[in-house]
Amino acid sequence: MDRMDIVDHVRREKSRILDELNCDQDDKLTRIDNISKKIDEIKNLVHQYTPTMIAYDIRSCNDIIKELETTLQKYRVPTKPFKFSFDIRKKSGNNNSTKTVDAVDSSSSSSSNPAMIIELDTPGFKNRSNENLILDKPEQTDGKDIVIESLDNCQLRIQGVPSSLRLRNLRNCQIYTGPVRTSTYVEKCSECQFEIIAQQIRIHETKKCDFYLHVTSRIIMENSSDLRFGQYKWLYDQLDNDFKRSNIDPLMNNWKCIDDFDCVHQNQSPNWSFIPME
Repeated sequence: MDRMDIVDHVRREKSRILDELNCDQDDKLTRIDNISKKIDEIKNLVHQYTPTMIAYDIRSCNDIIKELETTLQKYRVPTKPFKFSFDIRKKSGNNNSTKTVDAVDSSSSSSSNPAMIIELDTPGFKNRSNENLILDKPEQTDGKDIVIESLDNCQLRIQGVPSSLRLRNLRNCQIYTGPVRTSTYVEKCSECQFEIIAQQIRIHETKKCDFYLHVTSRIIMENSSDLRFGQYKWLYDQLDNDFKRSNIDPLMNNWKCIDDFDCVHQNQSPNWSFIPME
């Protein structure tokens, strides 16, 4: 399981757990312990892979874990605070005094042992609109985990060899990249055009976008629709050198190999098509 698989796995487990909680009340209460164990398993998994994950993915996973724990707590059976009393006898005449002490709720002092969070240097752009954006210096791109988030009507060009690339919540944008050494993850984008080179490309919750790709593994898409695919065509001066530095084979391109996880039993998914040849 690689670091991109971790985020996908945590999201799928979240959906399963929420579905399990949304059952009949009687059944729900009997499942609390099992669900709590599942959340602990998710935390342990994220903790195990944290050293290989970028800060953005770590935060995303921990946000999901926090949401699940908060939701689970709402379904726990409330218990009345237990009180006990004991006698504190003082010799003051013939009077005995009795003091009542509230017991400490052990759950309030217990630690949930959250997954470890490491803040890493994550270059990129966030919350931009109507701009032309460029990342083309080696110190900005080479070996970096780049995160691009919440752009509206922007054009972005990335030259160099990033380690990974995450594109999230983009609308009406044009994105051009050189070779990404490992994975590119596209999520919650609409009405965009992408030109991407990568070893692996995953697309989630995206619609009405065109992808011009050079990819050495099969393309994975899920919960997406109205996507079109074509062959990568963007050129820039250092592209050949960046191909060599990325160890991506310029002669191997699987842009036609698309796996739609929503249509695994159909010969042709209705959620994507090829871009007509010009």
